[in-house]
Amino acid sequence: MDFLELLNPEPIVTSTLESDMSDDMEDNSPLCAQCQQRLAPAAFIAAAESSPSSDGWSTLYNASCSWDDLQSGTASGCALCKCLVSFKSSTEQLHEVLWEIKIRDGTEKQLPDFDQLRVTFVSAGSTSGRSPSMCKVFDIRSVEGSPAAAYISNFEFDTTMGSAANLQLLKDWDAKCINEHPLCVNDRPVLPTRVLDLGSGDKELRLLATNGAKANYCALSYCWGGDQPYRLTNNTLDAMLKGINFDQLPTTIQDAVTVTRALGICYLWIDAFCIIQDNDDDKTKELKKMAQIYKDSFICIIAAKAPSSRSGFLASSDVPEIDLKIRYGMSDSDQGQLILRDKTNLDDNSDFHLDFTEERAWCFQESLLGRRCISYSKLYLHWSCQQTAYANKYTQISDYPLPPSLRHYVQRLPQISQGSTADLVDIDKQKLNEFWTSVIQEYSYRSLTSFEDKLPAVSAIAAEFQTLSGYSYLAGLWEQDIAKGLLWYVDPTESAEFKPRKFQKCHPAFGPRPNSRLAPTWSWASIHGQAHYMQSSICQDFQFLGADATPRNQESPFGALKSPSIMLRGRLKHAILHRNDISSGTGRHYLTEVSPFSAPFGRSMNPFSPQQPGFQGRFSQHVACHEARAYPDVKETSWNPSQTSESEVWCLEIGTESRLGDRIGLILRSSEPGHGRAYERVGFFVAQKSHWFADARITDVSII
Repeated sequence: MDFLELLNPEPIVTSTLESDMSDDMEDNSPLCAQCQQRLAPAAFIAAAESSPSSDGWSTLYNASCSWDDLQSGTASGCALCKCLVSFKSSTEQLHEVLWEIKIRDGTEKQLPDFDQLRVTFVSAGSTSGRSPSMCKVFDIRSVEGSPAAAYISNFEFDTTMGSAANLQLLKDWDAKCINEHPLCVNDRPVLPTRVLDLGSGDKELRLLATNGAKANYCALSYCWGGDQPYRLTNNTLDAMLKGINFDQLPTTIQDAVTVTRALGICYLWIDAFCIIQDNDDDKTKELKKMAQIYKDSFICIIAAKAPSSRSGFLASSDVPEIDLKIRYGMSDSDQGQLILRDKTNLDDNSDFHLDFTEERAWCFQESLLGRRCISYSKLYLHWSCQQTAYANKYTQISDYPLPPSLRHYVQRLPQISQGSTADLVDIDKQKLNEFWTSVIQEYSYRSLTSFEDKLPAVSAIAAEFQTLSGYSYLAGLWEQDIAKGLLWYVDPTESAEFKPRKFQKCHPAFGPRPNSRLAPTWSWASIHGQAHYMQSSICQDFQFLGADATPRNQESPFGALKSPSIMLRGRLKHAILHRNDISSGTGRHYLTEVSPFSAPFGRSMNPFSPQQPGFQGRFSQHVACHEARAYPDVKETSWNPSQTSESEVWCLEIGTESRLGDRIGLILRSSEPGHGRAYERVGFFVAQKSHWFADARITDVSII
């Protein structure tokens, strides 16, 4: 048989996935001859025999065609050409279309294994040859159990998360972790103060006061989605100790019970059912234990796809439409189907990846601290532990929210015994500091029902970080890395339309300072929105003289503070804050400059690192005319009600940026009456002139 005949020239074009996941071979639309050649197994086999790449992948096939070829294929009824033609802008002039598929090396299969088709449209006159904005990528999968699945290991989604197959998959991952991962081993822990005892029957469960007993348990991370009608209170405590009706539980809670029982675990910890919600003393005491609760849990169950406790996470999800189905196999007897979907519908910025727990601040530390985590998203069943991460079957992924260089510290958190500093000699303090700033950048964009929880919702990670580092905690900052800690900033262009879609529902990135004085103005926890940090190192040019960081509640050392202040000694410069744009309410064009009344200066400075995609060049339309640039923390209406275009401020030099030698520091204003000679932080500045602070006096400054 000719190799071209191995690929059926008639794909199936459908709009939805058949509910039974069948490998139906009904044909209703052909492939053109050129597409048959590009996707022929003969070409795949030849490429598979070429030299493998160092990362375990080899370019399977490179081909090219013209725009006219695609139009001709479309006219002949080719479904793939039609799909590609519909993607390109009608005004774009093209001279070449490039095709590329990559395969996995090291397979003993007759046909190679691959999971993606990339088609790049090269513009006329292009010098680089490729334009990311003109690239069509198809996700390729096989239906499990079909003949094609013998070659293509990337299986079609089973989005019914509670299916028998997915529950069995969870058990398989669990067994593999227990038997093969030494870093994940832990002894039976002391149970939390209260857990749900799931009993032996489908409807039989109750609240259990554990009294220091030891056993494995699961913990649930989920979105409340508003007030919980069924929860533990002083009034419901006695009744819940006697028994809880399974049918009265919200669906998300029912699903968590189902998963825990499937794992053979008898106990489940859920905050709404195990912490007395109307008892402040109990909440304070139990919140202090959050780090240990999630660290000690056998598995942390993350209800990522559920927007509320009523939604559930085991039911089926809708999936993106199938663009094409193509036959694939070595012979007529073993031909199955390849399913092709537009990958833009599956990427991290699509609606199908808007997992609700990624928006919730409390869920961040819960997932980061868990020794093992199983996450139920809309498309995938994710597993992560101390040694690996998977998404559906055994497709190994990189599922950590922090950069690869910092994963070591994520993995160390569950291994640290509370209060122990043993075996920490290998800690790299610079990387550890990077770990904390990465945590804050990832955490601070997330939403909170109550702003009062800004510090408590990351307190468990702070407690673990303190054990790792031995540092002194200062309202979300650390004394031993105080220079970098003070130099957080807010991106003034970061409004909803610029933010990744999964962030758009979170708190606005730039707005007034909250009325709550949960944290001092020098802390990122004093504002809504995401805090960023400069990527380069800082040469410190000030002295830290001390701080008052007394917690409001001694049981919550990483929570809200009484009357926080920090005392610094450095060069302080009197300045005027000029506002370039007072019309914008979002802060998108709220670009201001700090300057003395002297020599104008023509070079602009963007503090955002070029290593951070999307930030570079945003301020190119605003050319600085003064000696420093200002980046306000909040809308100026919160401290300049008259909205005048100029405001009197003070600039405190914090250090010199190592890459460009720029002077950087804090913009301060005199505090409100009653605080003596104290200041409040209102922004961040960058000054390019090394002599800018030459005439400034060294001053002791108290910031509240």
